[in-house]
Amino acid sequence: MGNAFAGIFRDLGGEEHLPTLTTLAVSLWFPPLLGLVVALATARGVRGALPLTQRRLWVLGAMVFAGVSIGACVIGVYMPMFMLSGNIKP
Repeated sequence: MGNAFAGIFRDLGGEEHLPTLTTLAVSLWFPPLLGLVVALATARGVRGALPLTQRRLWVLGAMVFAGVSIGACVIGVYMPMFMLSGNIKP
């Protein structure tokens, strides 16, 4: 999917290579890896033998990491479109 997206980006007048964040966001392994990190941190907080305060911090950290991860992937997907729109001259 990333190679097809890069070809479309070049055809529309974009740079030769996609931004790194875009390449990661459209890859098949990066978003699931982020989800795995969130799932493991949540499991550690829910099922761990830690004190309640530390378990809450694990779950809170997982939620914050999930929000940042989703935001980074959305920005990565839309970044080429923003770059192309900056090239439009009135």
